[in-house]
Amino acid sequence: MHLFPVLSLKDLSLLKIAITIYNGDDVKALEQKYKLYYPLPISKRIEINLSDLNDRFYFIFQYGLPLDLREGDFSSITLFRNRFGEVPEDDDIDKYNVWYYNRKLTESSDENWREKNLLKNCLPFNTTKLECLVLKKISSLGLPKTLQEALLSFVCIIWQEIRMWVTNHSSILSCFVETSSFHWTSSGKINYEATAEYLIRNEKIDIKERYALASFYCFKDDAISLWKNGRITSRELFLVRDVFSSLGIWNKWVKQESQFDWDKLTSNERMGSHYHLGVRTFFPELSRAKKINWLKYAIQFENIDTAQFLFCLFHLDDNEKEDIYKEYPCHTILYFLDYPFQSKFLEVADRLFQYLSGNMFFFVLHFLIYKRMIREFNDYNYFYLFVQFWDRSPMHLKQYIQLKNICQVVQLAIHWEDITSFCEKDFVKLCQDIDFAFHSP
Repeated sequence: MHLFPVLSLKDLSLLKIAITIYNGDDVKALEQKYKLYYPLPISKRIEINLSDLNDRFYFIFQYGLPLDLREGDFSSITLFRNRFGEVPEDDDIDKYNVWYYNRKLTESSDENWREKNLLKNCLPFNTTKLECLVLKKISSLGLPKTLQEALLSFVCIIWQEIRMWVTNHSSILSCFVETSSFHWTSSGKINYEATAEYLIRNEKIDIKERYALASFYCFKDDAISLWKNGRITSRELFLVRDVFSSLGIWNKWVKQESQFDWDKLTSNERMGSHYHLGVRTFFPELSRAKKINWLKYAIQFENIDTAQFLFCLFHLDDNEKEDIYKEYPCHTILYFLDYPFQSKFLEVADRLFQYLSGNMFFFVLHFLIYKRMIREFNDYNYFYLFVQFWDRSPMHLKQYIQLKNICQVVQLAIHWEDITSFCEKDFVKLCQDIDFAFHSP
């Protein structure tokens, strides 16, 4: 599968205009004044949500499991207890076709939805001034309305990408990084390596932070140069290690200019390090076994983005790739709901449907509806993607969803054309709560 997207010339042009807008002095001033690039919670919480789903009650069907559903699609049985804490007799259980726990979700769901409405605007800025400034800049270009809307989408993409970068570096760099410092790829993503190299050479940034940046990106020549040329002292190295304990072994190699043991270095990943930033440097150097172990860890804890994930897959053989797909089908599919890989989502889903459990399929649907369709970032036609994804899904997975509250939302989404009226449906609001969506009608 060829999974790296290629932007059209039109989109490349709009991307360059969006970057230019963000590099304007007036935008920079508002950025600093309102601190717009606060860290972004980038995790999809896949492991947490799947674990929660597997631990929830499932329903006891009087006539057995529906056709094509497997026992593994359900979590383990938890016996129902009445209000006195007693387990009902078998004769009492037979009176019911299905059992489920009752929970008052309406109030919490409405509260969550009100919070969600704050993010529905295509421009997710938290200040009206910046929103007005960006819209004014776009309207002054004299572009047709369709191109203005497309440009607005790219502006949102740029803003999100910068927030993502800030999140990944907020504990390394204490200074404000101007948008003009960012180097960009042709697909509208920040080139992390080129940006890091630029910042490492920026003497306005604290030497300890520049050294930490070189270390976590595994730029050993830069790190050794900072040490060898006396730009960073032994005391400063000690202070860096005091802040980033995972750099202890790296500092030793730098000071001695000894051979770097990449397998040993990546064992520090569980210490909360930032070595995942250097994946393009160290991953090709790892042993075969360490490549698999590290990639599984990075997928499970969502330490790498889609481009980094594909980079790692490129260095595995076909059998190793298949093992990753089998163990992490949900994670793999959801990678392709991130810009700019959405055009490959259906191709990947077709390839991995065979490995999805019912719970995984439910989570993908819920994520697609509530984290992509309803957010209205307009970076892709998610309604079309959703309909196609549902149509192509295997029957046994569709039957599993028919047992859940979210099935009603799925049917609404398939036949609804207007996103605003779809969002206002009461049951759509209720099913934003993943607990409620997971339960039986």
